[in-house]
Amino acid sequence: DIKTVVEYDFVITNLIAIIAVGVIILITFRSVAIPILLIFTIQSSIWMNMAIPYFTGSPLIFIGYMIVSAVQLGATIDYAILLTSKYMYNRRTQTRYEAAEGAICASGNSIITSAAIMSAAGFTLGFISGVPSIAALGMLIGRGALLSCLMVLTLLPQLLMAGDGLIRFSTAGHSFINAKN
Repeated sequence: DIKTVVEYDFVITNLIAIIAVGVIILITFRSVAIPILLIFTIQSSIWMNMAIPYFTGSPLIFIGYMIVSAVQLGATIDYAILLTSKYMYNRRTQTRYEAAEGAICASGNSIITSAAIMSAAGFTLGFISGVPSIAALGMLIGRGALLSCLMVLTLLPQLLMAGDGLIRFSTAGHSFINAKN
């Protein structure tokens, strides 16, 4: 049965993608906590993106879910990496609140620009394509980039501040100013 195969493929593909991205982030930041926070942020935006067609009653081909999930994770995790890099750099000399605020200020324009470009490309495909399934994929990609941008600029700074102690504990070779702030 094709549905069973596709569902199995999705679970395996998604799991491998999440693990691969997590390992890369773990190696890059030398932290156990940071990959979890970043992947949670982007995965939340993917779940929101996929919930919209369900709640609006819009049809969505399952293979589209697989494709858009992989593209959204791969393309928008960079937003989270950029903001987190700025946060970690700032955290060496600033309190967690100052570091988060500075990270948003320093990376916000780049994140918004990147999300706007990806959204424009996706929405253009969605509005122009005469093939309904391709148009639906375009809309998902466009909306997904915007949702990821929104989550990275709003949820991720909060997660970084709330998880500051865990980040400090699970990150090798990184110092923070005044551990209690």
